[in-house]
Amino acid sequence: MNIEQIKPFRILRGSRQLLYMQVVDHFRQYLRAGVWAPNELLPSLDQLTHELGVARVTIRDAIKILADEGLLIAARGRGTIVTEKAKGHRPLKLETDLNRLSASLKHDKPEPDQY
Repeated sequence: MNIEQIKPFRILRGSRQLLYMQVVDHFRQYLRAGVWAPNELLPSLDQLTHELGVARVTIRDAIKILADEGLLIAARGRGTIVTEKAKGHRPLKLETDLNRLSASLKHDKPEPDQY
């Protein structure tokens, strides 16, 4: 995915998807397209709220989810930084037939638990 393929953010008011999850999806597109590269500082909360037309709490909730996934690091007073993990992040593709599922997992390597 590249920057030209990112759809402009539009709030889908009639959607069953919560607003902050719509923002999470939009941010994931930015990460996949490389708009926000690893070790890069994200725009400020004020810039993001202005750009997307949503409340600060909505942006904070979206950032928290991506931080919990290890894609961002939110440092109070310093901003939000993209992690190296975001570079290889890919959306989940769910296969519904056993042969395709097996093929999709062929090259996956388990990561040891870090706890």
